[in-house]
Amino acid sequence: MAFGYCRYQGKSKGACQFAFHEYNVIPSLCRLHMAKFPPGNDMYEQEIKLNQFVMISFDQVMADIPKDRINERAAGSGHPPLWVLGHLAICAELGHLMLGTPIRTTEWMPVFGPGSSDEIENPDSYDAADLITKVKDGYAGLCRAAANGDAEALAAPHEVALLDGSPLVSRGDLLSHLLATHFAFHVAQLSAWRRAAGHEPLF
Repeated sequence: MAFGYCRYQGKSKGACQFAFHEYNVIPSLCRLHMAKFPPGNDMYEQEIKLNQFVMISFDQVMADIPKDRINERAAGSGHPPLWVLGHLAICAELGHLMLGTPIRTTEWMPVFGPGSSDEIENPDSYDAADLITKVKDGYAGLCRAAANGDAEALAAPHEVALLDGSPLVSRGDLLSHLLATHFAFHVAQLSAWRRAAGHEPLF
């Protein structure tokens, strides 16, 4: 079981000890001090690194997915790349929304947002290159914004009903998920499409 000092408090154990035992992460920030952590410095440093690392795989995978096949399903009825790309793009905007920037492509929410169907109407109206650019620019901007986010605002509940009852409680938890696990999960779906199309493994 891991143990460590709270990054914010730094000099004593106390309540921070429970947080590290609970989450088994070093280094970390206990919930007691999350709202007090100053913007900037190393906020979301690990999540940003992970996002940038997975983005390399995203580029490699998308290089092998033909732009005229993005609405085709992979074997096993997996999501078509069109939906995955649109979903990642709108989720990057949802991350920006938690940091105070309004969603720009509101019309994409019912098409690509959480809980949406991957049966896309008028799929030819979406350009693959534009979707890829939106994903890359969206997450690059989200990484910059996360590094200087308002910690007090991010400590508030995320209000996403789909995640009720999960370990993700705060907006900060959700932002970490969007940058790291959620992004990697959907890039893995694109990777599965690529492999099903007959390409060799990347690693």
